Amino acid sequence: MLEVKIFRFNAKNDVLRYYKPYFFDSCHFMGVAELLYEIKKNDPYFDYEGCEFVKINGVVTPLSAKMDRVLARFGANLTIEPLSTKRATKDLLIDDSDFWAKFEPFSKFASKDDKAYYASLKPYFYAGFMSEFEPNFIGLSAIIFAKFLCEKYPDKKDQVLAFVDNSKFGVWIACDLENFIFEGANELANAISYVKSNLKEPLRKLLEIKGENALTKLNAKHDFKEFVIATYGEILPEIKTLKAKFITLESANLPCGFDLLGLNDEFAFKLASEILFEAFDSGADFLLVSHEKAFYMLDTLYKKLEKFAGRKVENFYVLRQNELVQIANGEVPQSLKDHKLKVHLI
Repeated sequence: MLEVKIFRFNAKNDVLRYYKPYFFDSCHFMGVAELLYEIKKNDPYFDYEGCEFVKINGVVTPLSAKMDRVLARFGANLTIEPLSTKRATKDLLIDDSDFWAKFEPFSKFASKDDKAYYASLKPYFYAGFMSEFEPNFIGLSAIIFAKFLCEKYPDKKDQVLAFVDNSKFGVWIACDLENFIFEGANELANAISYVKSNLKEPLRKLLEIKGENALTKLNAKHDFKEFVIATYGEILPEIKTLKAKFITLESANLPCGFDLLGLNDEFAFKLASEILFEAFDSGADFLLVSHEKAFYMLDTLYKKLEKFAGRKVENFYVLRQNELVQIANGEVPQSLKDHKLKVHLI
């Protein structure tokens, strides 16, 4: 059975946005376009006319995508949304004026054909979390467009690169979005690499974060059966053998923000606070993280995150994987004394 939930909203009449479910006994559709066409036939008020891309389970996907590839990646439970739910006007249609606003710096020398190429880059602008979390970001689409213009107009190269060379809102805060794009991630990665290689990296004081110590062998005396543990990062299979209930956060695909420090601290805190407070609100006893950068952001800097979010973290804490294993083994990790969010587990 194929279960599809479609984002529905009409900005003219609706106050609330909702997801309408549709069920199919089998998947006989050739592609995403055929699926939406079938839904439209039975639901004439549903609107997607003019859409070329949607988000399926959070990943920007072309309507031309074949259904066998979609099912192979996402399974038979699909959530289909517009490129930006915040900018939805009617179901899968959006107001894309924010995308076109980022074209303005290039408009004085871009040709009509160049503008058409920029239009084709819209999916990159709305992929992932960048445009949602940092509206001033120049846009991944602009970075690809900058590479295109530099190669087409080499005499304009310095002028073009200046449009995306901004430590706070330009290419330097661009994040890897491979998991948020159905196809075309290589084009984006190549563009980011090209642009950065032709610019001087901003000066900033980088923190030295040492990697976590080798994981202690699990010989559990405590199985954590009564615990609920929120996780961030790649948690090792050995830890998953504990009998705790593990919660995977919706924000698990967000970077922790560490690599943005010194460039755009507000953006870094926005990402980290999203992770910390989702874990706090999930009902988990604590948050388990897989690497030191995440621990630094979510524990060491927790007061900054509280201030940024205007909320308090109470009776909650963050553990490293190795600390959890040591506690499960009946040991008391020496590193617990350095935690900013005090561990009340032992």
